[in-house]
Amino acid sequence: MSTQNSSNNRDGNPKELASSCHLFEKFLVRYPGSQKNTINLYFSEKVDRNELYSKLLDKLNIYENFEFNVFSVENSMNVGAATKNGVNFIIASCKELVILEEYNAHALYISKYADPHKHNIGYQRHLCPIPIKPSVSLGEYKHSKDLADTLIRKTDNLLFDINAVRIQDSFSSRSDITGLDIYEACSISRSAGLSSDLQSFCINIGDEDLAGGTEDLITLMLWYFIEGRMNQDIDTLPENNITYLVQSDISDKAIEFTKSIITGRWSFKHPNDGKVYPCTEKDYNDLIQGDIPDIILALH
Repeated sequence: MSTQNSSNNRDGNPKELASSCHLFEKFLVRYPGSQKNTINLYFSEKVDRNELYSKLLDKLNIYENFEFNVFSVENSMNVGAATKNGVNFIIASCKELVILEEYNAHALYISKYADPHKHNIGYQRHLCPIPIKPSVSLGEYKHSKDLADTLIRKTDNLLFDINAVRIQDSFSSRSDITGLDIYEACSISRSAGLSSDLQSFCINIGDEDLAGGTEDLITLMLWYFIEGRMNQDIDTLPENNITYLVQSDISDKAIEFTKSIITGRWSFKHPNDGKVYPCTEKDYNDLIQGDIPDIILALH
């Protein structure tokens, strides 16, 4: 296992930062794991790495099968190139997100506000207009997480604004008293880690100084993201799945639905192209009742 630390900020790096990086690297190399996965960590220049690394060091049991590359967002941001060698976990400020404009344009958006040009999760209807693209409001997410999980599994890039989390759990002045709780934020991070198609997970921390509680939230989200990456092949094992065949007027062939007995996630094999797509249990039940789900209509 190895770590790499890349930054062009030679004049601005304090001595204690270098010491912290060395401590983090020393910690990681204690676990010579199988290197079966690579995670590129991009840290904002405003992040106190000393503090963040010390919080990561408290969670020792999750890193052993990974290789980590550490970069500065401002000076080393080349998401497309890095993705070829792993998945990116990015912690960025609002100003630094300008660098990621191309990435942001195609990202699934998780925020208290809805972006009309994106699929959204967790937006609060009293704060913004309802988006046109299929999205999941905060209330809908609280009621059922299935559709949100389907959107996460279909995206290449995910942009999580810390303002989506309620202020009681985010400790950010950009948050409100309503929002996702810390458990839901970690659940979303784990779902993102489980996704085999995901290339980048970006957390927008805003431009304010980070509170200690915000750093705790970020490190927890990273931990659950890594746990998801460790288990991302779990639904591909035949013994972990139950298969259901549904006859429908849209195809001469029975449509094959699969439910994971481990994660509870659903998917179906499209009869036309044979590809597997994420779906919800409701899609399965709708087709049984003779109603064609939107997700199948869109691909028909």
